[in-house]
Amino acid sequence: MRIFSLRYKMSFAFYSIQNSFLYKGVKTLTPDYDKALYYTIWGQWDNLFILMSRTNDDLLAKKIEHFLYAYHHSSNQKFVDQSHNTLLYYLEHALQFSSPWMYELE
Repeated sequence: MRIFSLRYKMSFAFYSIQNSFLYKGVKTLTPDYDKALYYTIWGQWDNLFILMSRTNDDLLAKKIEHFLYAYHHSSNQKFVDQSHNTLLYYLEHALQFSSPWMYELE
């Protein structure tokens, strides 16, 4: 009886993780974070702008917007570096919490 109870709890936990908002958000947004990191490192600002307009993550879009505005309109290099570092820190933080086990739940 105890094994049945444990299996039931594990299947319930699997179901709740699979249907939770966090699971769906991480699953769909991780490619956006990967693309944003790639475009930021290699300086593909046009593709970064397109990603900004297509992503569902408002915070990512706002970080990209601040960086692109600073890059194109600011004469202060310190402000450009600060917004670039802020974008990279956000991407690193977001990618840190999207671990590979999230993909294996399907």
